[in-house]
Amino acid sequence: MESLIDMIQIPPYNAPVISGVYIYTVDKVWVKPIINETVREFFSDNITALNSYIMGLHISEEDTRSYHYRYSCYKDYYNDRGEKYAQIEIKMLQNNIEGDDCCRIIFNPNKFCNSEECMSDLNAILSLADAYYVEMMDIAIDIPTNKEKVHLVKDKRVKLDCSNTKWNQTEYLGKNRNTIGHVKLYDKQSECKLSNELTRLEITVGNPLEKSWLNSVSKRLPKVIISAVENEGTSLSANLNDTEKVIVLALIDSPKKIELWKKLGYKMKKKIEPYIFADDIELEYDMEAIQKVANNIIETIKIEGTHIKGRYITSD
Repeated sequence: MESLIDMIQIPPYNAPVISGVYIYTVDKVWVKPIINETVREFFSDNITALNSYIMGLHISEEDTRSYHYRYSCYKDYYNDRGEKYAQIEIKMLQNNIEGDDCCRIIFNPNKFCNSEECMSDLNAILSLADAYYVEMMDIAIDIPTNKEKVHLVKDKRVKLDCSNTKWNQTEYLGKNRNTIGHVKLYDKQSECKLSNELTRLEITVGNPLEKSWLNSVSKRLPKVIISAVENEGTSLSANLNDTEKVIVLALIDSPKKIELWKKLGYKMKKKIEPYIFADDIELEYDMEAIQKVANNIIETIKIEGTHIKGRYITSD
């Protein structure tokens, strides 16, 4: 029998978890290696030695700005047809900050972890560390529905909308990207030029080895509304006057339906609410799936001879 992943045309997933019609994965990972003083001083004097660990690594010119990483490094990976399929970013040696937490590695597991070359390079850089941990990760949930039908509900976080077309918007919760609690909702079908409808929700979360991690994640999950594929709200009651019918018809097809409805007066909101939201459902999160995809990443990045100790993966 054809699986859900087989039916959805999309670049390969790494260790996905299927829950109903939704696919859970980890879309981006920030790993922090703990590098001792001896190793740190060695690379401070000889940064090009990184090329002996990762061949083909591009190393930037020295950045001397305060509280920046001194070197930004990256390597692109290509298939036999010369097409880029993955990238690893490595930030090395923070300025003005003394300590062994002076490196950051960034990659997309869905593109990176299915490649032996990529994983070999990751293991090489992690072998320099006494320990390491997942600083942040993006939990991704793929929804097999057109983006026009899926919307975020504003909460205490700043909500931003980036319009691609009149009806298609990338939506954000949280002012600062790449921070814990940031949310992105966008049209994956358009981004990847897929034949099937697909909307992706991404939530940036912290280290899954922290105590009460899943509880902290649950508090940051956004409210997501999914409208029916064919909204039947046009069958309006005789109880509505002409003005109310026009408002209902306008709001049903608006990507800002919820925000605009909230601006109406109390009596108007209560009267037209059944027609505006009759076909809407709220996304129900599978917390076990979220925990499982996070655990999968921890297992994926463990190199031989390491084990979990508190919030770290360590060889001690």
